[in-house]
Amino acid sequence: IRDFVFYIECSDMGTTSDNTASTSISSTPNTSQKQVSVNEKQEAERLMQLSYEKCRKNDFLGAYSDIIESIKLYPTAESHFLRAGLAQNFYFDTDIDNVIESYKYCIEHEYKLEESYYGLAECFHAQCRYNEAIDMCNKVLLENKKNISALYGRAICKMKIGDDQSSIADYMRAVKYEGIVDFDY
Repeated sequence: IRDFVFYIECSDMGTTSDNTASTSISSTPNTSQKQVSVNEKQEAERLMQLSYEKCRKNDFLGAYSDIIESIKLYPTAESHFLRAGLAQNFYFDTDIDNVIESYKYCIEHEYKLEESYYGLAECFHAQCRYNEAIDMCNKVLLENKKNISALYGRAICKMKIGDDQSSIADYMRAVKYEGIVDFDY
């Protein structure tokens, strides 16, 4: 799970942390059912493995391009998860709806649910869809009640919709789980 919580604000969409324009690659995932040959499956798997290798070498743009091609040939939950993570973390896709579509694909296939719910929560927060982000954080917390990122994220969203008391309670739970404050003494 990523170590950050909702750093993108609504006005920051499409820019990197230094406010430069983000790199954009058109990449609508292919989720339609189609007949796939054994060769296409093998090529999709090869591209996915190549994408992982490029990630290890810090060639994230190359990894992203390969995973897009893999999904076009043969979409899998694993390939969608990698695509969503690369697009979201490195701003390779300024259309956040594509990232949402990939996380939803993962959830439909019950792949890395905790991380996929949290990724959706981040996307919804970035679109100022706070109630939906809260719902996704709730699902993360059903998977892992001590997920500090989900607690902080939910607290931020609750604060944005004016539910200050509940927001404070989430912050306090997160601080307790993080070990910052010992409430037992």
